[in-house]
Amino acid sequence: MKKYLFCFAVLVFLFFKVNIYAESIFGIGYGKIVLPSNSGINSLIAPDGENTNAPYIYWNIGAGYGFGYGLALSGYSITKYVSDSSGTTSNEWNISNFSIFTQYQIPLSSNKSGPLLGFRLGGTIAPVSYNSVSTASSSGKRSASQTRFGPYFGADIQIPLGNTSFVVFGTVEKSVVTSTVLSQSVNVGALSYAAGLGYHFR
Repeated sequence: MKKYLFCFAVLVFLFFKVNIYAESIFGIGYGKIVLPSNSGINSLIAPDGENTNAPYIYWNIGAGYGFGYGLALSGYSITKYVSDSSGTTSNEWNISNFSIFTQYQIPLSSNKSGPLLGFRLGGTIAPVSYNSVSTASSSGKRSASQTRFGPYFGADIQIPLGNTSFVVFGTVEKSVVTSTVLSQSVNVGALSYAAGLGYHFR
């Protein structure tokens, strides 16, 4: 936990040291999220490899060749149902991913206005909300929430739309986050694929 907090502190410092007048890209898209796997009882009541969809937002500062910094926002919700002789229990998970990253971009052509391939490395802040409701009894309710931290890895491609300020982007990213709302470690960091449209502020 302490090493993640330290990494986030360094990334936030570097992020805000970037000149506010630097080029940036703000993008909005939509993507597929592959939930992490869990084992044992956790595979029944927690995420376990399911697929879902969610909006995706990111902001890249220092857009262009070389190093830049950015923020990304995504997340997912899932409800797992477990039935036995006493009734049915619903287990609802809501996880948000606020990621801060450094990025290195490589041109894919000799044209400065051509596509760029970027590699990301950073960390994720993940608020986790868990709600469990059982039909077995009126008191069978449980709610818990916490904020977790973990490393973040990703890559993206940006393809300019002609001579306009718009770009089409695609991303793939992975957050490694575990939750302990069930008093044991549960994997909640997902693999995300997203695509969308961005605007290049120059």
